[in-house]
Amino acid sequence: MNTTQPLAAVDDADFAHALKQLQQHGFRATLARQDVLKILLAAKQPVTVESVYRTVTAAGLTLSQASIYRVLAELDTCGIARRGWDGGEPGRRSYVRAPSVAPPACYRFVCRSCAGVFEIRDKFFSQQLYEHAQQAGFDQQLDRMDIQITCNACAGTSPV
Repeated sequence: MNTTQPLAAVDDADFAHALKQLQQHGFRATLARQDVLKILLAAKQPVTVESVYRTVTAAGLTLSQASIYRVLAELDTCGIARRGWDGGEPGRRSYVRAPSVAPPACYRFVCRSCAGVFEIRDKFFSQQLYEHAQQAGFDQQLDRMDIQITCNACAGTSPV
């Protein structure tokens, strides 16, 4: 009985474009890079090294966590992925596919101390902030915006 799960299908044009970006930055399209890239392109939410490792293992592939760290860092260098911080666990990195130009689906307040997250999914606010980012030259590959702040609980104050 085969208990492996194949990697999710990805758009061929997106995959080819990403491979071209890798090559333009001097990276070969190794099987490890291709596998991690497929997982990233198919992901509906940010991925972590651990989530990529679980997906690779479930697919019956062999790839170490150290290799996954390296490949995700390379994808970030090439502009294929964007590194952020996982709000669920302080100090944990997450990665998302870096779109060429698109307003983020949400903006997040992230506490510098406790890594608490509050998401803002207001279309008007999102559009306004995105337009300001465009005017300031910060709209390229803007997939998510995290606003780092200290929450009231960590600051020792509460709203009046």
